[in-house]
Amino acid sequence: MSEHWYIYIAIAAVAYLLSWVLDKTKIIKSKPLRILSVLLISTLLCYLTYDLLSPE
Repeated sequence: MSEHWYIYIAIAAVAYLLSWVLDKTKIIKSKPLRILSVLLISTLLCYLTYDLLSPE
């Protein structure tokens, strides 16, 4: 698990950008729901991308 440290940095970067976009557009009004959706979407997006691009 320690050799895949870059996936955590990618999740953080995607989560930050997604949070910034959702804060600017105010698509989701509730702050806790916005945070939860950002965490779920960014995690799923990064792990699915990693699974599709990994050569294993």
